Amino acid sequence: MISINKSQIFINGKSEIILSGEIHYYRQKKENWQKALDNLKEAGCNCVATYIPWICHEYRENDFDFDGKYHEENDLISFLKLVKENDLFLIARPGPFVMAEMKNEGIPYWVFDKDIDILPRTWDERITYNKTCDYLNVNYLKCVKHWYENIMPILLPYELKNGGNMIMLQLDNEVGMLSWVCNCPDLTDTVCDDFILYLNNKYPKEELKQRYNLPINKQVLRSPSEDIALNYHYDLGLYMRNRTVRYFDILKEYAKECGISDTPLTFNIHGSGGNRAKGYPIGISQLYDVFKSNNNYIPGSDMYIGNIGIGNFQDIYLANIFAKSISNEYQPLTGMEFEGGAGDYGDSHDDLTEPQAIDIKTRLYIALGNKMLNLYLFAGGKNYRLDENIHDGNGRIAITGEHHGYRASIDYKASKNISYYPISNVMNLMKANSKYLAESFPKFDNIMFGFIPDYYMTEFHYPKSSKQRKLHEEIKIVRDNGALNITARSLILGNRSFDCVNLQDENALDKINNNVLVVNSCRYMHKDIQLKIINHIKNGNNILIYGFLPDYDMEGNKCSLLKDFLNVSEIKDFRELAYPVMSVYPDSRFNHHYEVRCGIGQTLDVSKLDCEVILREYETKECCGYIKEYGKAKVCVMSCYYHCNLKFFEELYNYLGCSQIVKYQPEFYGTYAIMCADENNQGYINIFTLDGYKKEEYLYINNEKVFKNKIKLEYKKCAMLPYNIKINDNFIIEKANAEIIDIDSQKVVFRPIQNETEIYLLRN
Repeated sequence: MISINKSQIFINGKSEIILSGEIHYYRQKKENWQKALDNLKEAGCNCVATYIPWICHEYRENDFDFDGKYHEENDLISFLKLVKENDLFLIARPGPFVMAEMKNEGIPYWVFDKDIDILPRTWDERITYNKTCDYLNVNYLKCVKHWYENIMPILLPYELKNGGNMIMLQLDNEVGMLSWVCNCPDLTDTVCDDFILYLNNKYPKEELKQRYNLPINKQVLRSPSEDIALNYHYDLGLYMRNRTVRYFDILKEYAKECGISDTPLTFNIHGSGGNRAKGYPIGISQLYDVFKSNNNYIPGSDMYIGNIGIGNFQDIYLANIFAKSISNEYQPLTGMEFEGGAGDYGDSHDDLTEPQAIDIKTRLYIALGNKMLNLYLFAGGKNYRLDENIHDGNGRIAITGEHHGYRASIDYKASKNISYYPISNVMNLMKANSKYLAESFPKFDNIMFGFIPDYYMTEFHYPKSSKQRKLHEEIKIVRDNGALNITARSLILGNRSFDCVNLQDENALDKINNNVLVVNSCRYMHKDIQLKIINHIKNGNNILIYGFLPDYDMEGNKCSLLKDFLNVSEIKDFRELAYPVMSVYPDSRFNHHYEVRCGIGQTLDVSKLDCEVILREYETKECCGYIKEYGKAKVCVMSCYYHCNLKFFEELYNYLGCSQIVKYQPEFYGTYAIMCADENNQGYINIFTLDGYKKEEYLYINNEKVFKNKIKLEYKKCAMLPYNIKINDNFIIEKANAEIIDIDSQKVVFRPIQNETEIYLLRN
């Protein structure tokens, strides 16, 4: 049996780490399947994941090919049997949408002929740019149910309760992504009717009239006027999230009706690209309500970030802790599409991901508590041609041409590619330590990063609305400049390990009590969140508020509760000035730091406060940052985008009382260290180097030196050092500056990573 609990995956009562590889059977010749599985197992993996594309198996309505009668690559029945015979777990991904660069994202062409409204209308009566579907369209859902009624009986024997090996079933893929990337919300007639019903159920009649002050109809929803723009923006975001929950519930019910009952259901979170994950929390926000709706759902990240270094390391960190902050205690973190291979997705030789990238990312994901990683893509392949000429240029099943997965770990012949070896090295390392990693979680310092999901409810805006555009611009500054590039980066490169709190959670205050809260703020903030921050301060807790202080709630209504509580007011917003450009210099106890050109920020009137001004605008000497004790709480407000000066922030975090469990901090920074351990404090000290320079420094835990010698690490090298690990009833590995590559109750094999190896054993 399989279950999820305590953020872990239990199979037959044992907590497991799932190391998986994506192999698309329909892109590999049948004769190569066994070779592909052999290479997967050799790479340290214990699981296979695969899409099951609807367009391949039912290209013509009611004419199914599950046994290879038209294309040998479609012999799903044989492939599933082979995976089971190889003692590998299975993650099945039958869609209906699979993406995977398939034509129509994997939906058969005939589905779109069922109803004109399946392909949605959007703003100003336009047809959506991407070939998506109205997820709740009656005729679309009939087709989906028909698909499930034929694919689920094939998967059912592979449930664990039936003696099978299927440990997860993915319902659809990247829901909401296609509409988001082209700013085309589904606004068909049926969606608009449903949206109007939703509004009437959500708001009392008089309140709804006050919000919109006009009859709500399809034209209003497709072309909203400026006087309702922000109310509409907020309601549209909430409605689309509600609609997504209903869609998942329908898919779940279809699977249940087909007999699927034992297998946890999973879904993908989308949003990375361009070597960053700035948009990834938008995907989290889109699926926010789905996270909370069912304990049996497993969220999976979909992360493509390429090479990793000091410029984007924090993106992965935030993506993971944001996702965890809106999950419940049951749900484990997983990497459903964990970027494997060497990049170069277009075979244009314009990019090649460094071998160190997969090593760093794997270690970081596991250290942050992920319990499943699925290498995407492990196996490349070929896209066969469809049986009929659809006159789209090549008639193949996918948009990438003949080949797919150009730099995957193995190629279309199942032979090893250049990226196979670094992947194999790190996956086998995780496999060797999986017994302890399965129950380990990060040990955070007393710092909580405030996540506001509605700051990422920005997937849609009416193109003609200046109010919505201004809202998005304000929010984007605090998200991209503040959270990602300054506060999170300063914490990580300053070697602080921080947890995250969803500030929209009704229990947020309990979770952040006795912790230092870091909040990235802009002119818009929920009234409830402003009150939570105020109460956090009143309760005697320390806080850093970074960015503009709020003047409005998320619907544009005047709301300056936080600013009023702090007893400050704005003098000027330097973005509104053509000249001068804002320059900021540190003052008071921070006056030994240097002046920087900010450009973005507001100056504050703090004349009513007995505070210490720590940042000033150069020409006017006006305050743009101060610290003050409000009762027992130490409060720092930084209302300018003072850049990531690590020494400045280190002094600030020390002032705020931020702890530091693990410290590996060479003089020139560029490193990060974190401990992960189980309930018995068995675990690992993970060290990451993030730039091109050698590092050499002592390692400290709770301010005590761990080893006699300094830890030396080369360019983008990592270390996963065992700490307090019980080998058997007689011995414990107290600590070691070498990595474990094999361990059981009788032996431990270490891999030295230092010139002088230190291994400390305790007799139990």
